[in-house]
Amino acid sequence: MKVKAKVEMGMIIAIGLFVGVLSSCGEKRNDMGSPEPPINSSNSASDHNQDGQPRPTPPIIVQPPPAENVPVSPLNPSMRGQWVSNCRDSILFGLGQRDHYQNDGQTGTKISDFYTTGDCQNLAVEVKQFYSLEEKSEVHQGLRDVDFLVSKVSVTPKSALGLELLKASKFCGRENWKENEVVDVTGSTGGSGCFTQTPIKVPQIMTIKDQRLYLGLREGLLTSENRPNVIDEDAFYVKEP
Repeated sequence: MKVKAKVEMGMIIAIGLFVGVLSSCGEKRNDMGSPEPPINSSNSASDHNQDGQPRPTPPIIVQPPPAENVPVSPLNPSMRGQWVSNCRDSILFGLGQRDHYQNDGQTGTKISDFYTTGDCQNLAVEVKQFYSLEEKSEVHQGLRDVDFLVSKVSVTPKSALGLELLKASKFCGRENWKENEVVDVTGSTGGSGCFTQTPIKVPQIMTIKDQRLYLGLREGLLTSENRPNVIDEDAFYVKEP
C-alpha cells in the first residue's frame, strides 16, 4: 500500500517598554504673568558634549523578523514557520488527512490528522513526527533540497472510532490503546503494520508557488529513499499567521 507523506518549522517576540513619568509642581511665569515657553530639549546641556557640540544620534538597529514573519518567496523558499495542508484522501485507515508543519528553522513537528470523513471532519487519529530540519543553501530553478531527521513518532486515538481502528489493526503491534492517550511508538517502528525504522533521514525537495508550499512526491509513511525529483502537485501547504 502506497501512501503519500509529507515530512517537513516558533515565535520569539521581544518587547521593550519604558515609561517615564514627569511631575511638575507648577508653571514658572514671566513678568507679564503668562507661562514661560518650554525649554527646547534640543538645546539642553544633555544633548551637547563638553565642547558645546551636538551629541551624535545613536544608530537605529533593525532586528531580523521572527520565523513566522519571514516572507514567502519562490526565489528563497523556506519551511520556517507554521504550514497547514489542504484536506485530501489518505489510504491509511481510508480516512481524510490534513498535515501541519511547525518549524522554527532547525527543529520541527509534523502533525498528521486523520478524519472520519473525506472533508476532514471528526478527528479520529493524530500522528506526530518530531524532526530536525536542514535546508540546503542552493536554490535551483525554484527548488531547494531539505533533509528531515525524524527522531520520534507518537500516535494518539482522538475519538472512539479512532480507538477502534487502532485496536482492530493492532497498529504498531499494540492492542491496548486508550482514547486521547499519547503513545510513543518509536521503539515499535520497523515492525509490521507500523512506520519505517526511526530515527531515519528523509531527503526531500520543496518549492513555493503562488504563496503555497509544495514538497516532493514520496511513497510510504516514512521512507529513506533517494531524494524525489517530482513535486507532489496534489498536496499543498499554506502558511498560517
